[in-house]
Amino acid sequence: MNYFHLEAKVISRGAGRSAVASSAYASCSELYNDYDGVTHDYRNKTGLVHSEVMLPPMAPAEWADREKLWNAVEKVEKTRDSRLSRELVVALPRELDSAVWVEMLEKYLNEECISKGMCADFSIHDVNKYNPHAHIMLTMRPLNDDGSWQAKTQKEYICYKDGVEKGFTAEEFRAAKDLGWEKQYLYSIPGKKKKIYLTPAQAATIEGSKRTSKYPKSSKYGRQNPICEEWNSDKQLQTWRESWEGTINSYQERYGIAERVSCKSHAARGIKEQPTIHEGYYARNMEKEGLVSDRCEINRQIKADNSLLRKLQKEVKAYSKAAADNIPAIASKLEKFFKSLVVYTFQLHLKTKQKKAAEKRLGELKELKTIYEDCTSNISSRAKDRKETNAMLKNLKPYQKVKFIKYTSHVTVLTEEIEEFKSERAAALSRYGMPEGTRITDIRKAIKEAEGIVDKLGGQIPEIKKSKEDTLEKYKDEIHALSSDMFAQISEERTKVHSEYEDESRQLLKDSLKASFDKDLFNKTTKEVNAELSEIEPSVMPEMEHKRRSLVADLRADKELAARTPRKVKEKDKDKGMSL
Repeated sequence: MNYFHLEAKVISRGAGRSAVASSAYASCSELYNDYDGVTHDYRNKTGLVHSEVMLPPMAPAEWADREKLWNAVEKVEKTRDSRLSRELVVALPRELDSAVWVEMLEKYLNEECISKGMCADFSIHDVNKYNPHAHIMLTMRPLNDDGSWQAKTQKEYICYKDGVEKGFTAEEFRAAKDLGWEKQYLYSIPGKKKKIYLTPAQAATIEGSKRTSKYPKSSKYGRQNPICEEWNSDKQLQTWRESWEGTINSYQERYGIAERVSCKSHAARGIKEQPTIHEGYYARNMEKEGLVSDRCEINRQIKADNSLLRKLQKEVKAYSKAAADNIPAIASKLEKFFKSLVVYTFQLHLKTKQKKAAEKRLGELKELKTIYEDCTSNISSRAKDRKETNAMLKNLKPYQKVKFIKYTSHVTVLTEEIEEFKSERAAALSRYGMPEGTRITDIRKAIKEAEGIVDKLGGQIPEIKKSKEDTLEKYKDEIHALSSDMFAQISEERTKVHSEYEDESRQLLKDSLKASFDKDLFNKTTKEVNAELSEIEPSVMPEMEHKRRSLVADLRADKELAARTPRKVKEKDKDKGMSL
């Protein structure tokens, strides 16, 4: 079973993360971080299948060493909350081998990232042999042709002219000032407590105004580099998702795997974000078993099926008692039994399939619950440990460098493990067909719903089975009551009306099941019922013939006895008459 999962994160110092540490963790290697002097050693970590660094043509060749690449990133990013790297976590198809995974990722990254000037560092993990995935780290700052870093943003000055404000970069302002645009500065005005932004020309008209800052008014985050803006956009993320979907599906087609994945969200596919007992991939597979994918619709279907069952039970009871004294009436009565048997048999097959599908989904939800709770527990325990270690870090003295490195390294390990468990939890939700953001309470609710569906289906099956058996017995009784002479005529009459009653049974099921009606299952059911009835009828005929022969023999004996008795009486009477 394959599923689509692509999770995008940002590795930032503000979240307590390090690009060097993240790369070391993902690649199960030992890397030294120049920024904080900490060595991150994850060589004992298991599950690594493959790791590789991919570079665009303008990147320095030495960056093929991931330690040098990510230390170059750490060096150029100066602030405490710098965004260091983008991380993509993608699920890999289990049916394909590791060599194909590497080929897929190289193709995907070359087309979507390397060609656009990003450096990529990817590692494939397959710890438990059931959740193969890749961690992809991407640089977030574009490169110049000479391999130097571009600026992520440029200073943008908010300038003023004729009552209008407009932003300009330093280069743009050189041309704009000739058109009358001026920079604005903070001024204090006599009689006013609050400082205001004015141009020098405006300030000159206000007596006593005084400039209080040498820094001109500017936008909060500056003018974003157009390339960075594109890389950070929702459009780019959607492009990555669609491209990864296409990559997976093309490789699955190449290797003869019929299944396809979709990057569309639940909302885009028309699936409500409130989780039910099955979603996404599982909904499609369960619908193949005749079980619809919406909880309310499931309950509606069960009620409709129960209503149909009650209706048929009443009908069978009614026409079982009805008198039929001519050939067409008897044929019609027998075909009504046939119609009911078709519906019962169809429902019996359908409910059995549905119950198996619901039981399977219930088991999967319980597996998801276990994974979700384990991940959440691990996240909570490590978050608590990290909080305590950070508190100890704050209390360290400047000379306690050994402890600083020890605590910092421990915090980094905890942070990477927390992110790993978060990714595992998110991947589990995708794998089991639940929407992003599903909580444990939602999963427990879905389990309860699934248990209810299994119980309801389990209750329907014995009742349908009994109704079918009772109807078959009534049918046998009707056949036993027929004479052999009538049977041939009735069979001929039934042939004329048989398709009419088959159509009625089909329509009854369509009205009850709506879109869940399975044409192939119906055709299979009618053949099965016809075969069952054809087995009953020949077995009854010898019995009827035996009864007929016995009756004929009895009648002959009675006639012979009757024929002999009058002669004896007459002889006695004759004797009496003669004696007189």
